[in-house]
Amino acid sequence: MRNHLLSWRTWERGRTTVYGLVLALFAVALLVTIGRGSLVSAAQIDLTSVYVDSELPIGDPSSSLWDSAPEVEVPLSGQNITAPFNINTSIDTIRTKSLHNGGWIAFRMEWDDDSKDIGGGSADYRDSVALQFPVHGGEPFVCMGFIGSEVNILHWRADFQRRIEDGPLSISDIFPNAFANIYNQASDPLFTTARAAGNPLSASVYPSPVEDLIATGYGTLESQESVDVTGWGEWDGSKWSVVIARPLITADPQDAQFEPGIETPVALAVWNGEERDVNGKKSVSAWINVGVEELPVAADGATPPEGRAAPVGGGAVGAAPAIRVDDDGEIIWAVIGALIALGAVAVIVPGVYVAMGRRRNSSSVGGE
Repeated sequence: MRNHLLSWRTWERGRTTVYGLVLALFAVALLVTIGRGSLVSAAQIDLTSVYVDSELPIGDPSSSLWDSAPEVEVPLSGQNITAPFNINTSIDTIRTKSLHNGGWIAFRMEWDDDSKDIGGGSADYRDSVALQFPVHGGEPFVCMGFIGSEVNILHWRADFQRRIEDGPLSISDIFPNAFANIYNQASDPLFTTARAAGNPLSASVYPSPVEDLIATGYGTLESQESVDVTGWGEWDGSKWSVVIARPLITADPQDAQFEPGIETPVALAVWNGEERDVNGKKSVSAWINVGVEELPVAADGATPPEGRAAPVGGGAVGAAPAIRVDDDGEIIWAVIGALIALGAVAVIVPGVYVAMGRRRNSSSVGGE
C-alpha cells in the first residue's frame, strides 16, 4: 500500500512537471513566431542600390562617389555541389556596394588578393568575379539555376580586360617555345574556325571585359547574343576592385530587370587564379537581396528622366528605401506557431500520460 501511495505521488509530480514544460514550450513558440514576422520583414534588403544624381563611375572603382553607398560584406564558401569542387576556399568574403542613377545600375565588388592573375599563358589561370540574378524572379537553385528558372550571370574576367588593354596575344606569347608557320590566309575563316563559329573566347575584339551569360543549370552556361553589360577592374597590390554595370531595364528577355523600389535576389562568385580556380572551382555566396532605391520626387511631383537623373528635390541621396512590414505575415506565423505548440501538447501529453500510467500500474502490482 505504501508503495502504491509513493507511486501515485510520483505520478502526480511527474504530470505537473510535464504540463508545466509543455506550457512553457508553447509560450516560447508563440513569442518566437510572433516576432519572426517582423524580423524577416526588417531584414528584407541585404544590399541597397543607392540613387545618385550623377553619371555612374563605371570605369573607376576608386571614385569618391562610391562613398555614397553602404558597403555589405558577403560571406563566401567553396562550391561543393558539383565537380570541379572547391572544398577549401581561399576567398571567404567579398565587399559589395551598388549605385544607380535612374538609367543605369552599377555594382562594385572588392576582395583581398595578393596576386594579379590575368591569364594568357597555356598554363595560366585568371581572377574573375560574377553576379547572378534570376530572370523570372524567385530564388532558383543558386548553382546556376535550373530548367524553367533561368539565371542571368554578369561575369568580369581579368583576361578579357588584359586583352582590351594590351591587345591579343600571339602564339609565341601563349606558347613561348612553340614554332608556328605563317599562313598568308591567316584571316581566312578556314584557319580561324572558332572565331568563324562565333566563339566569344576567340573574338578579335572584346567590347567589354564583362560577359553577359544565361544558364539553366550545370553545363548550360552560354553567352547571350546581346551584351548589355560593361565594367572595369583595378588591382592595387593587395585587393581587386571591380565594377560591373548595365542599364536598369533592357529589351533582352534573357536579362534580369531592375526597377526602382523593387528588390531582387543576387548571388556572387569569385575565382582566384593563383589557386587555379576555374569553372565550378570557385567561391560562392548564398542568395542575398538587393533593393533598388526609389527615384526622388521633385517639388513639382516629377521624377528624373530615365538615363540621366534630374536634381534631387525631395529626399536625401543615400537614404535607405522604406522597409515594408507585413502584418499578415506576423499573424500567419503566430497561428503556425500556436498550431505546432498545440500539436505538441496533443501528442506529448497523452504519450507521457500512458507511459506514466503503465509505470504506476506496474508499481502497484509489484507492491501488492
